[in-house]
Amino acid sequence: QKYITLAGPQQGQYGIPPAAEKYVPGVTKDLAHDLFYNAAAQDHLSIAGYWNDPRYHDTYLKEVVFLPHYNNEVNTSDSARYKENFLRIKEMVALGSDGDDIINPWFSSTLDFYTYEEDFTHIDMTQTIVYKEDLYGLQSLDKRGSLSRQMVAGLTHTDWLRKDEAFAAVLSYLD
Repeated sequence: QKYITLAGPQQGQYGIPPAAEKYVPGVTKDLAHDLFYNAAAQDHLSIAGYWNDPRYHDTYLKEVVFLPHYNNEVNTSDSARYKENFLRIKEMVALGSDGDDIINPWFSSTLDFYTYEEDFTHIDMTQTIVYKEDLYGLQSLDKRGSLSRQMVAGLTHTDWLRKDEAFAAVLSYLD
């Protein structure tokens, strides 16, 4: 009943990952918006299912087929069940790293994100819509003391699979 997430785009992906820039030269955030917010991309590109452009929150809610549903930002016939099941978790641990070269922004891994404005201000999890409105139970989990978040400095995305610091972080949460 413990959920440990490593370097996951919990609040979404916004930005071409530094590790991928050489494969998609010239793709800007504006171009990515056009590429990812359409049905073909949603059906075939995993990153499109997490793409969360803070400037186009309404488009994200309308077009993205995975993350807004997973985070209960879109009301569906499964929303109540999703929240009920999430609240069965006894403890959630969100681990991320400021050195992540895939998750962008890296702090999405620890449930933080940006304001939904063009200034791209980093906001703490407690200021996000999913937390403030307790859309899937994140606030409830936090208030009952069942949520931990940790930043492990300097790890790249694949370091979570091979570095002692990553293993130590995970092991510290296991019983």
